[in-house]
Amino acid sequence: MLRHPFDSAAIAPSVKTPMLALIAAEDTTISPLHSELMIGKWGGKVIRKVFDGADHNTIQLAPGYWQNIQMFLDSFSSEKGSSDQ
Repeated sequence: MLRHPFDSAAIAPSVKTPMLALIAAEDTTISPLHSELMIGKWGGKVIRKVFDGADHNTIQLAPGYWQNIQMFLDSFSSEKGSSDQ
């Protein structure tokens, strides 16, 4: 497993970018508790989805997984901004 020296928990409060947190309830690689702790520190809006019965290697097969990603991405395309004008 890749390990890195970054202190994500220390940086998270300053990140204002929205986050989609997709959590596999049975994940033993990145525990749901670790995910919840990061969500609690995040400085931006968080959309949190937990997939019961899924683990680190099967979450992408869970019903609603891809739909949640699509809805999250679509939420940015419908935002009104001055960059397109």
